[in-house]
Amino acid sequence: MPFLKSALQWLADQRVVVLGRTTLPAALLNRQPDTLMNGLSGLIEHVSQGLRDDSDIGYIQKLLAIAVATAPHTSAPNIDLLLIRLVGGAYVTAGRVQHARNLAEHGLQVAGDDPLRSRIAWYGFADIYHRLHNLTESLVGMACALSCEAPVGPEEAWYETHGLIRLMRDLNMTAFARSLLPVAKQLFRTMGVEQSQGHRLQTIELGLRFRELLMTIPARENMAEFLADLADNCQTVIDLHDELAPVSILLAQAIRMAEVNGIAVPERTRELLEAALAALGEPNASMVRTLSVGGPAAKDVLSFAKRLEPARHSEDTAYDVRPVAMAARRLLDSKEAGDDAKVAAFAIELLADQAIKRQSADSGSALPCSIEEPAEIAKEISRAGISVTLLGLADTTRVVRVTAEGGELSATIVEPAEVFSKAAFDKWGEQYPYQYAFDSDDPNVFYNSMRELGISAAPTTPALLVADVALQQLPANLLMASGELLGLQVPVAAAPSLSWLKEARNRPARTGAPFAWIPISDDPGAVQTLGMLADRLSGTLRDHSIDLDTGLAVPDRLKGAELAIVTAHGSVIPEGRFFQVVADDAGMRFTPDVISSAVCNAGVVVLFVCSAGRFDKHPMADTTTGLAKELLDQGCSAVVASPWPLNASVPAYWLPAFMDA
Repeated sequence: MPFLKSALQWLADQRVVVLGRTTLPAALLNRQPDTLMNGLSGLIEHVSQGLRDDSDIGYIQKLLAIAVATAPHTSAPNIDLLLIRLVGGAYVTAGRVQHARNLAEHGLQVAGDDPLRSRIAWYGFADIYHRLHNLTESLVGMACALSCEAPVGPEEAWYETHGLIRLMRDLNMTAFARSLLPVAKQLFRTMGVEQSQGHRLQTIELGLRFRELLMTIPARENMAEFLADLADNCQTVIDLHDELAPVSILLAQAIRMAEVNGIAVPERTRELLEAALAALGEPNASMVRTLSVGGPAAKDVLSFAKRLEPARHSEDTAYDVRPVAMAARRLLDSKEAGDDAKVAAFAIELLADQAIKRQSADSGSALPCSIEEPAEIAKEISRAGISVTLLGLADTTRVVRVTAEGGELSATIVEPAEVFSKAAFDKWGEQYPYQYAFDSDDPNVFYNSMRELGISAAPTTPALLVADVALQQLPANLLMASGELLGLQVPVAAAPSLSWLKEARNRPARTGAPFAWIPISDDPGAVQTLGMLADRLSGTLRDHSIDLDTGLAVPDRLKGAELAIVTAHGSVIPEGRFFQVVADDAGMRFTPDVISSAVCNAGVVVLFVCSAGRFDKHPMADTTTGLAKELLDQGCSAVVASPWPLNASVPAYWLPAFMDA
């Protein structure tokens, strides 16, 4: 194609090419910009369906640059934003998640002040972030798109309606999503494509039915009817050579659901899935298989994880890893993981918290580079006389444990339900750990509340727990082991992941002097609890040459300190979950990110702050939330804090013993 060659040469001759800012000279277009754009759009759509490696990414980037630079000359100049959206979605499927975010945000930048372009760009942002599993950002993008005061044609209205249906579906708001189906059908009529593309509406409606089935125990006849309807839809999509990814994923998940519930799957349905995957091609077919099969192979999960591009910001990683974690949870249930502890350790590491910022510039992706890597890290740590316990929740809600001691890895252990029960854990989480702070009629509240929340063998050396993010709410020292709380038997610590711990152990020692901060209010009407604590702790601080700041501003000297001590009030939301603010005795309030930024890169952080040591599972991502998590994300190496409200008498007794230990 002579145009492509000349366009690429012209772009190569430019010193700087900015997507959406650089425009091709009209002379290169041979007076047929619309024809050229039609060809470019078709080529980009074709290439986007099979992005495999860096060469494919480079090629589609060049095609997109040419198309966007051509768009201003066409009769539909906003097509540049549509192509940015298309390529962004393709990047997500290919695992180039940071490339996708870059495109979503770049689309907003090049939209300019035109309300219509802003609306199209904001929907592109919403669509890409939805594919990235970040439903919150997607909702924001959708709200911004719909608030733009610019009318759109039926085609763009269809995309917006489709996007909103998908978003509501994934938020389990299926009734609202269903209410939009007539709108989508009317838009198809307006465009005159109800007959030719009606199967797309059927796929959408089937997706809603599947979501509703997920929230119940499906009856055999309902599941059989659903599988039949879905198979017919898949056959139609195959016959029409239309986009196969949505229906393939849906069909694979439906077959998996039927198998889990003991419902027979017709052979025709399985054959149709194989035909759809064959037509879908690689690498997408392998991705669907890995995500949908009951027990994926470890090598396939590793390959899937390796496709995932590192995120620029650690909080994005929590959304990026969700498909990988889904596959890892199924791997943990497999015979392969049961027979090989290295595979089980690999799966648990994928389920641990990977969304913590790496401090070294060359740390790269936090995900394991090999199946053996997590086991090797655990064994290396255990050679220092530490028992490393890995705890993960499999897809069937069984709890799986692997332990490394003395440089050796144990066999994979599936804890019996009477030792660790997911149902008991869920019930425990409704009250605890918050409720431990308050008087109870039960004198053995810790022991009784922790029944069925333990491990079947107690370590005999100091213990380190690395748990699945779904289990990290449970304080490691409270685990029951051989009928006793683990923390009463051996010293206990927890780490968010093995990869984080490996990197943290290699950090240089902090050189900042130990420092303490207790914000004391000058409000005469305030109850001076913190002032009293400052008086009680002053002797210990002085004996250990720890300077104390009692001002209301967070002191700079906490940054990089070898030891940072913060004493203040802390609170959670009314339901007793999710750490909210750090406060003084009067009106000062700081959010966790403000405190963590101020204490960044400290060595050991001691928090005499109520509930500062709690870890809550993020409701929409594979990570935890809390002040302690924020401190680790800001480069602190260790945090000592209570996961429940702290009695004001504790610090004066605890700190001297800690400093003398």
